Amino acid sequence: MRPLILNVLATVLFLASAGSLNAADKPKRGGDLVSDQASHIAGVFDMAKQPRPYIVLLILDQEGVRYPSFWCGRNEPGKVTFRGKEDLLTKDLSLGHVGAITCLLTNAARKYGMEADLPGGGWIKDLKTAKLQVVFESFSDEAITKTEKKAAKGGLGTETTYTISAKAKGHVGVNGRKAPFAKAPVTIIFTDRICVFSLNGTFTVLGSDLGLTGAQAGPIKATITTAAAPTTEVPKVTADEAAKKLGTMGREGDAD
Repeated sequence: MRPLILNVLATVLFLASAGSLNAADKPKRGGDLVSDQASHIAGVFDMAKQPRPYIVLLILDQEGVRYPSFWCGRNEPGKVTFRGKEDLLTKDLSLGHVGAITCLLTNAARKYGMEADLPGGGWIKDLKTAKLQVVFESFSDEAITKTEKKAAKGGLGTETTYTISAKAKGHVGVNGRKAPFAKAPVTIIFTDRICVFSLNGTFTVLGSDLGLTGAQAGPIKATITTAAAPTTEVPKVTADEAAKKLGTMGREGDAD
């Protein structure tokens, strides 16, 4: 009886050890959940393609000025690339952004005779010549704040939406003048199945930097939204980046 018990115990121990060895020998999945998310935040967007008329919406508000002003317009042509990346050591996310997002305001809610009561009201009369623009030059301090998976339109598969908080650097331009802004909080939303993004942001600039006087010369608080048309183009991974990624994964495997 004793030899039978010993044989059973030996068999159990062997199977358990084999199972643990097999688990250890299995290659680890590249990166964690954030890495997987970062790889889906990617696309090359042709900003000349407008998702709808007046895709850009802007509100200017100013203390000491009676009413806010309302503006709309379009994205200026140009290629904008996002390629989400994650630092494998710190787990910090970066958007890998290339190309300025330039919003041109072409229309405004007109209040004739009330230009002094609106932030930037004097620009409305000759808006085409004034060329009012908001330019997002770069992003920093990126973080994924929300992930939502749902059924794709048409019921074919699923799509995932990533909500990203970031800080933006850029400027407002009008009549040849520029007013910079930095560390402006923005929210960028990506959808991975049909690659598309939208942007919402707030920032403050000085009216005096834009040539405004009196009450309009003070700080102007701006709220802006825009979006890009869907794209199927994704940024290419260079040979150096691929080699670096493979090298990192190999070192991770050696450490295990």
